[in-house]
Amino acid sequence: MKISRVFVLASILSIASASPSLKKRDESQNVLTDQIWTSTSSGKKVAVTPTAIDGVTVSASPVTDSATAWNSLDSSGIPYRVTPSVSDGKTTSASPTPTNSDYPESTGGAPPVLRCMNDRVPSSSTSGYPFCIKNGTELVVGETYWITWDPTYWGGSVDRVRLQTITYPLDDDADPLFNSDYISNNNGYYSWYVKSSYKSTSGYFWLTITPLVSSDNDLEHTGTKTGPLLRIIESASDASSKITRLPSDNGSGTTTASKSNNIKTIVPAVVVPVVVILFIAVAVILYFNRMKKKGVQPSVGGFFSSIRMKGSKRLTSSTNASTRVPSNASIESSIDEHTLRTESISDNPFAGEQRQAL
Repeated sequence: MKISRVFVLASILSIASASPSLKKRDESQNVLTDQIWTSTSSGKKVAVTPTAIDGVTVSASPVTDSATAWNSLDSSGIPYRVTPSVSDGKTTSASPTPTNSDYPESTGGAPPVLRCMNDRVPSSSTSGYPFCIKNGTELVVGETYWITWDPTYWGGSVDRVRLQTITYPLDDDADPLFNSDYISNNNGYYSWYVKSSYKSTSGYFWLTITPLVSSDNDLEHTGTKTGPLLRIIESASDASSKITRLPSDNGSGTTTASKSNNIKTIVPAVVVPVVVILFIAVAVILYFNRMKKKGVQPSVGGFFSSIRMKGSKRLTSSTNASTRVPSNASIESSIDEHTLRTESISDNPFAGEQRQAL
């Protein structure tokens, strides 16, 4: 039976290698070397090189044209492209500007995504304030989400802030699951690439923000502010509610739902033929072993001649058939002279039914 084990192992390896696998994308950014622009800092010109993440350009050159396309954010921090239209000198769907005169300008180029401002800012009594990402959002490992907050929350000038994620339920002895560097508060956004190492046992965590301030500040808020309760999951299929869109879907032309359907279609198409081959290989081995035990020299032709499909009739010679048919009976051919017709010799549960795509 050594040969059979080899066949079985080879078939299993074929299935494993043929089955499609989902590879999570890495956190590498696409450097846009063809879009370098210059900025002035402390009287000196500085070259700024933009980068792109899932179709969103970071550190892009500032724009003044209101008809320029921009990136909005949904409540889960996933960007989507908005292209303004101009008609009779009026621009529709132009990028919003802050209505609050105290709202700080961003630095380092045009904001890559819509910031947390105006009517997007949740009420101070809302769970999650001052962040704009919705409480209860589920974030998939291997994806980049945009975390935005209201930079005016502190009630004064704050240059730097740090984001942290704290395990839920709270554990005073536990270290933060994630610590960002100190980043610009005025920009009010952070692109967060989610890793498995940021995930607790349950996946739930609190998102917090802490300002970097001196002891003699005159701010209204100076301590760490706890924001929304979020959850990290390994894949979209682990979500408690249906996820129809991922950040990496941007620019791919394929949504999460359609990619899932493609996988469901490919898997049966690959696995089923391999299983059939495995079944035939095992049957051949068993036949050869049985013939050897009987002292008969086995052959491939003998194997196939010994197979009888369930529901089929044994074929006999025309001579034997004539002895069982009354001499006065007429025999009609079952073969049409124009078309060779074959009929199923076994029961098919799908016969007469329309095959539904997975």
